[in-house]
Amino acid sequence: MRISSTQELIPDYTFVDDDSGSGLNARINTDIQAGTYWIGVSSAFAGEQGDWSLSINSVTLSTDSSFETIDSPLGIPVQVNPNPNIFGELEEGDLLFEGAFLDIYQFEVGITTSLQFDLASLQFDTMLILVDIVEGGNLGNLVLIDDDSGQSTNSRIQQTLEPGTYWMGITSFFEGETGAYEIDVSVITD
Repeated sequence: MRISSTQELIPDYTFVDDDSGSGLNARINTDIQAGTYWIGVSSAFAGEQGDWSLSINSVTLSTDSSFETIDSPLGIPVQVNPNPNIFGELEEGDLLFEGAFLDIYQFEVGITTSLQFDLASLQFDTMLILVDIVEGGNLGNLVLIDDDSGQSTNSRIQQTLEPGTYWMGITSFFEGETGAYEIDVSVITD
């Protein structure tokens, strides 16, 4: 099962198998796009117990991201439905936002969810922007912007989000900075 950045199931990427492997063993052999997946192991009949093993064999067909990229109504390329963990890079040639390079990711929230967004880089002073997207793909309200999480030059946003579409903007505090970054999106539980 593939999950979204808000840990919701993406039904189009759910695969189930009972006996496609040797004997009564299960096997799923399919092409999947980049993302975060949950793997569940169970028995065919209720109450069965015992040891099991799982092996994953993969072949990468492309070094490019397989996330869907859309051209927004603003003419900005946006990656759709990223992992809860994203590894990216600000680089020359990216979109400029107030003199700083900018990457944008779009994600959906299906139910009211409290989320924590952590953006970290060892190469530049991070800035994280969260914006809601209204009907027609236009920018709505600036939900939050965070430069430093208080303990470092990394950024953190904690926010309860209503159902809807959101953009997460990754940029730097200083103009022209480049480098690798990592984003971790986690659900805040009580």
